[in-house]
Amino acid sequence: MQQSADLPQGIDLSLPVMEGLARAWYIGGMQKKPVVLGEWKGSVDLGGSVNFTDLTLNPHAHGSHTETLGHVCKGDHPIHLLRWPLLIPLTLVTVDGSEDHGLCITLSDIQSALGDGPLDRAIALRTLPSTMDVSKRDHSNCNWPYLHPEAAAWLASESVKELLTESPSIDPEEDGGALAAHRAFWGLSANEVNAGSQARHEATITELIHIPPSVSDGAYALNLQVAAIENDAAPCRPIIYPIEIL
Repeated sequence: MQQSADLPQGIDLSLPVMEGLARAWYIGGMQKKPVVLGEWKGSVDLGGSVNFTDLTLNPHAHGSHTETLGHVCKGDHPIHLLRWPLLIPLTLVTVDGSEDHGLCITLSDIQSALGDGPLDRAIALRTLPSTMDVSKRDHSNCNWPYLHPEAAAWLASESVKELLTESPSIDPEEDGGALAAHRAFWGLSANEVNAGSQARHEATITELIHIPPSVSDGAYALNLQVAAIENDAAPCRPIIYPIEIL
């Protein structure tokens, strides 16, 4: 069988989980350790036949990740049970998340960035100032840009199901555990821990991505790849494709 289609590679927005690299939330980076069973070692460097390694990682802290409302709710809401279309319509917009602006991204900021353009099922928020030098940045104690709960609630009301952000969280680094924007986007009331009838079980939040400055605002198609791990969150690899090349 001959393959005639030359498919585009797309633009990878993920920050990988890397050994020893801390990215957020005051903890060290992922740890790797070869399995040792008696005299046998799971490391080719140590004389083993294969590399067979245990990983200790935290999806929320160590790289790009996608999370469900199980992040703030009781019960089981694992990410691996969700399914996404192969390509999801996505709107990419740039908003001002600088300290001069006040760090808080408001509803007005998002609506101004959208202008007369459409709002698709997925939205990716690039926050200014934007820099390519984020591959090894630790965001702990940096007071990152966050989303106002009103803006998160509006996105939910507009049927946005996939929200992507460059910050480690759409809420402030320190907010006393309120996670108001998370709750608003997932259709939860303040302090609600049992997902009620208005909860948006299929909505997801993807954090700690990076949108290169060379990528223009506009319409894209999103391929959201998420590791099949039974947990409220898992490492992910969001890849976007300009609509005109598909």
